[in-house]
This record gives sequence, structure tokens and C-alpha cells, in this order.
Amino acid sequence: MRPSRGLAFLFLATVCFGTAEPAIKAVMDVGLSPGEVVQLRGNGAALVLLAMAFVRDPKSLRVAPRELPLLLAYGLFAFLGIQEFSFVALSRLPVGVALLLEYLAIVFVALWARFVQGRVLAPMTWAGIACAVAGLAMSEQVWRGAMLDGVGAAAGIASAICLAAYFLLSEHGIGGRDPISLAALGSSIGAIAADGIAPPWRLPFARLRDIAHLGPLAVPAWMALSYVVLIGTVGAYVSDISALNDLPSPVAGVLSTFEVVVAAATAWWLLGETLSGMQLAGAAVLFAGVVLAQMGSRAAPPARALGSCSEADPR
Repeated sequence: MRPSRGLAFLFLATVCFGTAEPAIKAVMDVGLSPGEVVQLRGNGAALVLLAMAFVRDPKSLRVAPRELPLLLAYGLFAFLGIQEFSFVALSRLPVGVALLLEYLAIVFVALWARFVQGRVLAPMTWAGIACAVAGLAMSEQVWRGAMLDGVGAAAGIASAICLAAYFLLSEHGIGGRDPISLAALGSSIGAIAADGIAPPWRLPFARLRDIAHLGPLAVPAWMALSYVVLIGTVGAYVSDISALNDLPSPVAGVLSTFEVVVAAATAWWLLGETLSGMQLAGAAVLFAGVVLAQMGSRAAPPARALGSCSEADPR
């Protein structure tokens, strides 16, 4: 494992995910619903990733029967569940509360690693998780949403479970597949499931010709959506999965919370949204959690992988 390489990939993933947030908002502002954006994003990413995997190595898209349970779970949790549940939570809860609930995934991943997989996590990793959750709460000022909507809260917890599954399943799948083919197959399964619920030919493609506003920029909505697909989905997922070659999932989960800081900084720079002193303090606490988690990964014994999809795996 090369932690420095993993950190580089994860930093790239947080930048890709975080900078896509204003573009997603701009696409929805032209009249597309959250579900329609999820479907367009998923279908576009699946097509791009399948093309990348085919050009790189057509054989990588072959699926052995024993891989099907992992890949089905991966597609439904990582590529469909996260987005669907998080959008429901965001539509019914204050943004800060929805994000805090989603990122409880880092606690779920750590508990799974410790009590199910039997991994030994360094005290600094637990301290990093605590700081990350506290930093998220401060930066998103969750106390402003003290009254919780029951459906929204359930969707937030469900998005956290899906996000935790994403980290754990990615760590499992990366043992026998390259990141591009894993993301291609997962995104394809997620897209097929979404299209089964809502036929893609009913999507309002005409709205993609409308003008989307990104601060001082005015671009066609299809261009903003292209950024979401290519950078905020394809680039983000491939980078994120690649990082798990070199970082254990509990640590990668904590480091991924830095996406919130990137998104806030992008909104400040591009959309002119202001940051309060409490938000800046929360970002500092979150960053401290990221540092502690990384230090903890160096102090703990190397994590044993969950398994792999390779032919050598007896399962």
C-alpha cells in the first residue's frame, strides 16, 4: 500500500465531487427534478465508463457468476441508493442535517471494520471520526434544523448506510477488478435499475437546452450536466475507488468528508455564498479529523482486505 498515492487519488475525488455540487444545483434550477438529474447523471456516467472500460480492456467487462451478488449490491447501493436517498433527505431536511446524517456513514464503516471484520483501529482514527462528525455539525450548523421530518431523517440514515456500503464494497471489489471496470459495471446496474423505475425516454431532454447560471457564468444546462457526469461522477468515482487500493475504508471514509469543505469553498468562489465564522471553525475541526485519521492509518496494523473477486479467491 502507498498511502501518499491513496491520498492523492482521494483528494482528487473530493475535488471532483465537491465542485460538481454547484453544477447539480444549476441543472435543477432549469426545471429538472432531483430524480431526473440522478437518472441523467447515472445514465451518462454508465455510458462513459463502459466506453472507457471497453477501450482499455474489453475482457474486463466479463462477469463471472460468483461476482454477481457483489456487483448487484454495488450498483444498487453505491450508484443508485446514495443519490436517491440523499436527494430525498435534501428535499425534506435542512441541507446541514441531511449531510450530517449521510456522513454518519464513516461511523458505520468504522464499527463494521472493528466488530464485524475484527480490524484494529488506532485511537487516532476514532478521534479523527469524532472530529469529522463534530466539524460537519459545526460547518453545516445543524442546530438550525432541530425539527426533523421523519421521512427525511429515514432517507438520511438510508443514504448513510448506502455510503458505508459503497466504501466497504469498493474495498472488496478492488481486490479483483480495476477501478474503471468496477465503476462501469456498478454504474450500469444502477442506471438499469433507475430506468426500470422511470423510463429514460420520458426525461425532459428539451430543458437541457435552457441556460443554467453558475454565478457569473451562463451556460447551456447540458454543459453543466456534462461537468457533473464527466468530472463529478466518472472522475470522482474512479479516483475514489482507486484510493482504496492504498487506504483502508475507515480512513478513506473520514477523508472523504473533506468534500463538504470543497463544496462550500466552490459555492463561495463561484456563487458568492458567504461562510460564517462557525462554518470556518467547523471546517478547521473537520480538517483536524482528516489529519488524525490519516495519522491513525499509519499507526494501526495494515488492514486485511475483505476478499477479492479474483480467481484465487476460494469464495
